[in-house]
Amino acid sequence: MKKKIITFVLAVVFTLVAVLNFGPKTFADQNSLIIQKVWTDPSRVAPGSKFTLNFELLNNSEKSLYDITIKLLSIEGRQTLSGFSPIGMTNEMYLKKLQKGEKKRLSLNMMADVELKTGVYNLVLSVSFKEDKVLITSTKIIGIVVGYNPQLLVQTLKFDQTTGKLNLKIVNVGKCTLENVLIEVFADNKISSFVGTLENGDDYQEAIEVDTKKQRNVKVVISYNDQFNRKFTITKILKAPSTQTKSSTNTKNKGNLLKSFLGLGD
Repeated sequence: MKKKIITFVLAVVFTLVAVLNFGPKTFADQNSLIIQKVWTDPSRVAPGSKFTLNFELLNNSEKSLYDITIKLLSIEGRQTLSGFSPIGMTNEMYLKKLQKGEKKRLSLNMMADVELKTGVYNLVLSVSFKEDKVLITSTKIIGIVVGYNPQLLVQTLKFDQTTGKLNLKIVNVGKCTLENVLIEVFADNKISSFVGTLENGDDYQEAIEVDTKKQRNVKVVISYNDQFNRKFTITKILKAPSTQTKSSTNTKNKGNLLKSFLGLGD
């Protein structure tokens, strides 16, 4: 009888262990909610402009998540959102439910202060949600790029019909400084002219001697870097002046031959 009781008790214990080890697990984990992507629209925020801050969320759990909240707290190293303000809403975004495997986007309308300096700003935010009625909270950091888009205007780019030189003038019409400005002209040979730095409103002009005895076209490439060291290029193709002159001469010669054939003088 005792052996039967002991055997029964052991069977119950093993059954409970099996259920606990291999049955469905109930737990809450901050990795259940993943912020897959964060971006601003536009991608570069100009001081004094409005922009949208977007979050793409993914439910990485086996269950639905509830009461999802993302709240902007401060600029990293400061106590407030100095320089950034929510527009038409608070600094908190809320989503009632996110089902298993579901993706959703949350957006916040923002305004950048006109006095903000260009650079990258780290924003501190809190993320919270409920899984199995357990509240999970965490702190995240995201970066926002503040700066101006570069604007380099090619104001003049043409050959002088008298000297044959290439007249070029460029102007920095944007609000950011342009660095490593370089002008390259590709004809019979390559000509390089390093301009360097162009501040807001600065211009540069030059008359370039170009050898175009062999080439029909001349390629001009202007490259520069913005305040974040991103490289930009402007490419222009011009018809070589020697080709234009030759074409004009050939047309005139054909006219003279026709006059001679008809017995007509000048």
